[in-house]
Amino acid sequence: MTPPCSLQPAPGLIHLPPSSPRRYGLAIAPNGRTLFFADSRMHRIVEVDGYTGGALVGSWGRHGVAPGELDHPRGLTIHGSELIVADRGNHRLQVFDVSHAVHFSASRSRAARAPTTEGGMLLPPVDTLLPEVVLAPLRVIGGEGRGPGRFCRPYDTAVARSRLIVSEFEGRRVQVLTLMGAPLQILSLPGNGAPTGIAASADGFSVFIAQFDLHRLHRLSMCTGPPPGDIDVGLAAATDNFEACGDRRIAAGFLSA
Repeated sequence: MTPPCSLQPAPGLIHLPPSSPRRYGLAIAPNGRTLFFADSRMHRIVEVDGYTGGALVGSWGRHGVAPGELDHPRGLTIHGSELIVADRGNHRLQVFDVSHAVHFSASRSRAARAPTTEGGMLLPPVDTLLPEVVLAPLRVIGGEGRGPGRFCRPYDTAVARSRLIVSEFEGRRVQVLTLMGAPLQILSLPGNGAPTGIAASADGFSVFIAQFDLHRLHRLSMCTGPPPGDIDVGLAAATDNFEACGDRRIAAGFLSA
């Protein structure tokens, strides 16, 4: 019999003060220790050490449209040593090599946090702590537009079986691309709601996408077989039942393997 378990606050709990800028995306590096989050209001990516209660490790980004600059970043995805950022306001994705991210010294990291009564660490407002640094991206994918490979407010990303899945909040669609950004497929979810968060299963055969305005959670199936010769455009078909926020719906579409 499986013993009961529950989530409990850990000694390394990171507390964000009420005045802190908005944090949206969160990604965990393969080492299980390094955390990245998108500081949307300050237009930057922040790296912290999860093992030491949120010690600041580094940050990069500033408001702008040039490569390496950001406009209200949202979703983050780690793939190997690459961090994929949904650069929402610039209608594009930016891919960074996090092994070459800008790091602070250890003394600055320790000084940038304060203990709390719960045993965690308080992360002060980052606008007073972090220098303005621009990290050159490995590549920039997309740009504003409705055509394949272009985006209208991309919200989140996921990688499934070497395919890049992108949700477009205002575009109200999901796109499938190669990891280098070549478009393969465009899907509209049932109900035409705004897709937001994305997560892929460990085996990459299932992709879960939230539609916050319709209170739905969709599951899309990654089908095996060769990718289509032309860009596939269509409606993700309902194929099964799935309990999610009171709405029983699974959406399944051909996502090229």
